[in-house]
Amino acid sequence: MKKLKFQQQFNLNYSLNCGQTFNWTNQDDCWYGVIKNDVYCLKQDDNVLYIDSTDSDCINTMKKYFRYQDNYELIISRISTDPFIQTAIRNFSGLRLIRQNPWECTISYLCASNTNISNIRKMLDNLSKKFGNRLTFHDKQFFTIPSPSTLSNASLSDLIKCKVGYRAKYIKRSAVFIDQNSYIFDELKIMNLISARKKLSDSYEMFGVGPKIADCILLFSHDMLDSFPIDTRILQTIKQYYRYLLDPEMYKIQNDKSTLTSHQYEYLSKIMIDYFGPYAGYAQEFLYCQYGLSNKFTR
Repeated sequence: MKKLKFQQQFNLNYSLNCGQTFNWTNQDDCWYGVIKNDVYCLKQDDNVLYIDSTDSDCINTMKKYFRYQDNYELIISRISTDPFIQTAIRNFSGLRLIRQNPWECTISYLCASNTNISNIRKMLDNLSKKFGNRLTFHDKQFFTIPSPSTLSNASLSDLIKCKVGYRAKYIKRSAVFIDQNSYIFDELKIMNLISARKKLSDSYEMFGVGPKIADCILLFSHDMLDSFPIDTRILQTIKQYYRYLLDPEMYKIQNDKSTLTSHQYEYLSKIMIDYFGPYAGYAQEFLYCQYGLSNKFTR
């Protein structure tokens, strides 16, 4: 196994098991996952990440994936704004945002609407087994996440057989669009957060991508660390711990409703980004994990 020593805090378990990514499994005391066309086996001892992989450049791949160059101590100092998030940071010390492949992140979050992490993993696994390529590593079978080209040519009936439900049409239409417009991911990277979110969530072609899923894609695969995705869990966290930042009369978020209009979402997003600053995405992930300490992770 190759070694990657982190000079600042890093926790493999928190980073892979906190609802950012859904294609890693813990087997035989090792985290196994597939990125593009390579399989990785990861273990951690102290601040050293041990890597076994089919990828000959796995050290650099993992540096990029786990945002090795981030100034973690600076980020933590910038988001440590109140007692609640300070508790979350202590409880999940070493949690890092992951830099995912844009397409793999996109299809993951197309599967993530209105369900839990267990179901998201099952849907991705079903899609990969039916449409991806088989890989063998450590005498185990793995499958790549299918490409946009492959899924654009898949029938709706075959996609539905993967138990993705109503998401089949989202996956199909988005795959067709990305297959024909692969430049969109490069285009998004040069936009600011608001413009990129609007392009994704207002796009007819990217069917099924609302503002929350757009923010997840931008945070976890496009380096927009100020993105602050607001799902049901984060909304409840805001209501309970950050209500004093809000104007409840105008946006009526103090009631029991768990859904937001687009205007309410944009308002809350701006409030939380203004509060936590340019690393609001890191703050969001700590809050997400803290809320779920005694609950099953859901997205």
